Amino acid sequence: MKCAIVMVGALLLTGSTALGIKVTLFSDTPRFAKIMKDVVIATCDRAHPETHYGDGLHPVEVTVQRVLKGTSAVGAMKIATIYAMEPGKRYLLASLGGSVGGITFSGGSGAFGGGDSRGV
Repeated sequence: MKCAIVMVGALLLTGSTALGIKVTLFSDTPRFAKIMKDVVIATCDRAHPETHYGDGLHPVEVTVQRVLKGTSAVGAMKIATIYAMEPGKRYLLASLGGSVGGITFSGGSGAFGGGDSRGV
């Protein structure tokens, strides 16, 4: 018991702070739709995985085809996401808001899909 207390104490003393992004777990569709600030359908134009904003976030250039919720506009947009996205694939993107690197759409909250842009 004494050894366990010493080990826990050592862990607490050697801990460090870390930056983090909020990643929400999917619970149900109505809750998800309610908490997201922006939801769009977009095609990935170009990913920039070599650029990092921390916590795995990287910029991706997309073309928004349809805005399902929020104030985003149809057309070219740059997002920040933790997900690998492939050029030419279509995605359902959702954002809780916030900004990083001058990008105000953080797709780290959800990037779902991957169908090609022909709708397949």
